[in-house]
Amino acid sequence: MKRKCGKLAVFFLLALSLLAGCGKKAEDPANGKGRYEETEIALPDVAGEFVQICREDEKVVLYQRQEKGDNVSLKRFVMDPQTKTFAEDTPAGMAQLTLPADAYTLKIRKADAVYYVYYDAQIDDENLQGFLYTCDDTGMAEVTPEGWAEKDPQYGFVDTPEDIAVTDHAVIALFYTKIERYDRQTLSLAESRPLEGERYEALIGMGDSYALIIDGDSGTMQGIGICPEDSIKVISQVDISSKKSGSCAADADAAI
Repeated sequence: MKRKCGKLAVFFLLALSLLAGCGKKAEDPANGKGRYEETEIALPDVAGEFVQICREDEKVVLYQRQEKGDNVSLKRFVMDPQTKTFAEDTPAGMAQLTLPADAYTLKIRKADAVYYVYYDAQIDDENLQGFLYTCDDTGMAEVTPEGWAEKDPQYGFVDTPEDIAVTDHAVIALFYTKIERYDRQTLSLAESRPLEGERYEALIGMGDSYALIIDGDSGTMQGIGICPEDSIKVISQVDISSKKSGSCAADADAAI
């Protein structure tokens, strides 16, 4: 569990670096080298579990999961870049969304003014199913693609997405056995291919492209694969298995 938590922390830092850079760089007159200053920021004093940190519209955003009986609601907090304090800013549609208490693998992605909320939940003794909703300032709607409830014919279980990414025109879903691309407007399947020996950990949407975080041995991250949004094939790859996190984002930016 400790290794997994550490891995998730590295992924969050990498995601923030890839999207817009993070930290405040300062110059050290003693050695002439750049360094990063760390600032301790208080989290919102609200009961609940923080499940995601990300960057939206150049601001740091926290998402919180709040249990109410057998249901779960979501809250969104945005950090003021000047005061370094968080204030709640939950879209009206997201406030209307009610998830089951056993919702797992919660992912929230923002594109333009639309929020994509993904989770999976137990549907029988052996299977989870993935569900996808969109939310904005006017309401919410379920947009779960067709086929997400079907059992994989080869493995005999329902293959649920491990992560999703939203680009300018597509929704990308990373499954255990495959990767799929959907049209963002209609959520119709545009492309699918099986994963043959490839191991991916997560996705990061980046406008007209997206990044696949490549899983290495012993719980480490091996690299970053860059794909254009109209494809599910990696066109360039950066090996980060032996690099420090500070150089990973620079290498990824160069690969895009």
